[in-house]
Amino acid sequence: YDPIYSPDNFTFIYSNGVKKSCGNGSFGQVYLAINNIDKKTYAIKHMDKEKLIKYLQCLDPIYAEIDIQSRVNHPNIIKLLYVKETETTFDLVMDYAKDGTLFEYVVKNKGLPERIAFKYFIQIVNAIKFLHDNDIIHRDIKPENILLFENNVVKLCDFGWSIKCVHNLPGGSFTGTTEYMAPELIDNMDYGKEIDLWMLGILLYELIHGFSPFRPKKATFEDNE
Repeated sequence: YDPIYSPDNFTFIYSNGVKKSCGNGSFGQVYLAINNIDKKTYAIKHMDKEKLIKYLQCLDPIYAEIDIQSRVNHPNIIKLLYVKETETTFDLVMDYAKDGTLFEYVVKNKGLPERIAFKYFIQIVNAIKFLHDNDIIHRDIKPENILLFENNVVKLCDFGWSIKCVHNLPGGSFTGTTEYMAPELIDNMDYGKEIDLWMLGILLYELIHGFSPFRPKKATFEDNE
C-alpha cells in the first residue's frame, strides 16, 4: 500500500462532535476523513475486533475480505487503498463516493429510464465478470453496495460476503441480503458463481422499477390474529 493513504495521515470529519458517517459496510462503520497530504476526502471503514469475533466467531472472514479486495483492480470496483490493523481494530481506507449509493439515486427517482439503467448495469456486469474470471463470488450485489462517481461511473463495494470459489460451495452458507438471495442459498443447495447472476437480475429489475421484486411482506392486523 502507498503510505500516503495510511490512516495516520487522515483527519476525521466531525459533525456536532460526532464522526461523520457515510454508511455502514458489512461488519463495520464507514467514516469520512480528509487526507492531510493530498487534501482529498476518503472513506475509512472501521471495524472493532471484539465485535467481529462476537458476531463471526473468528476474524477469518475479515482477512478474506481484505485479501480479496486488495487483489482486485478494476475501474468499476472500489479500490482498497490501505489497511491498518491493530490489536483491537481494522481500518480500511477507500475512495469516497460523494454522490452516494445507487440505491439512494434509484429511490429518489423512483426507478430509472432504461437507457440510464443500462449505463449503470453494464458497468456492474463488467465488474462481476472480472471477479468471476478471477474465481471470486461477490454474494451481496445490491444498489446499496454500488457507489456513484463522476461522469456516470459506478463502482461495486463491500466485499464482506465475497469468497474465492473454483468449484461449487456446499449449501448452508446463508450469506448476503435476503431479498437478493438466489434459490440455491435459500434452499441450502450447493452453489457457485451463478448466484451472482441471479442478484444481477434482481438489480436490473430494481433499477428500472425502483423497488425489489421480492420485498418482505408487511405485517397486518390479520397476520397477528
